[in-house]
Amino acid sequence: MSRFRRVLVASGAAGLYQTVLDEGPVISELLRATREGGNLRTDLIPYADRLAAGLQRARQDRSAPSSNARILGGLSSRETDILTLIADGLSNKQIARSLDIGPETVKSHLKSVFTKLGVEKRAQAVSRAQTLGIVTTQ
Repeated sequence: MSRFRRVLVASGAAGLYQTVLDEGPVISELLRATREGGNLRTDLIPYADRLAAGLQRARQDRSAPSSNARILGGLSSRETDILTLIADGLSNKQIARSLDIGPETVKSHLKSVFTKLGVEKRAQAVSRAQTLGIVTTQ
């Protein structure tokens, strides 16, 4: 604990913040133990509080689903299939024949895909899907 207190003194004086946070959950435990032990200098309390708040935010960010995860979870398997076929260069009619559905159904799925991916065109949808790892280039 005495080493950690020295680290806090040095890092606080140097204005280090993210560097300390990058050490992860172990810092949270050390901060807690230092505070509970009553061995924290009063001038370091605001710095320690700021670190604790940063660690809490990082924990919340890790537990919150990313927008990519929401998109991936929001696409149906049919929409993913259609995206893959678009990436392969198929037209709506060819996709409809391939999946044994009507061309209007393909269009309906595409509108949904465009909305979910935040795009307006087929090429944009394919590009975004490739970036997200939904489809791969051949």
